[in-house]
Amino acid sequence: MGRQSLYTEEFRKDAIALYRAADGQRTYAAVAADLGISGETLRTWVRKATARNGRPEARSTAGGETQADELARLRAENARLRGAEKEWQLERDILRRAAAYFASMSSWRGPVGFARYFAAPVHGLVACLDVRSHRARRVVRVA
Repeated sequence: MGRQSLYTEEFRKDAIALYRAADGQRTYAAVAADLGISGETLRTWVRKATARNGRPEARSTAGGETQADELARLRAENARLRGAEKEWQLERDILRRAAAYFASMSSWRGPVGFARYFAAPVHGLVACLDVRSHRARRVVRVA
């Protein structure tokens, strides 16, 4: 038979409730120091109570959100970034097509050469700009 505990069951339940009430803002050691017990003892009690109740402990991150909230936030951010990446790829493809179109036009190159011009997307259009004067030379719709 095991050794009898120095702490009552009520004290253990109160210690676990105090730690959980801190909602991740305080460590095991900080709560345990207030109660006069070791941090490892409190951690063991919390883990056993969690296993007994069958519910996972909802840990909080430094920002105060639980792991589930953080996971949902990160998934939403990933979806937003994937959408932005698709948009950037579309813009890049438009610029490639425009550059190929203008490069094939021998009269467009003129006396200044190809290096002085670049293409920029403008709401479904591509404006070919003169870098020195910042004026649109030609605006074309790219399919």
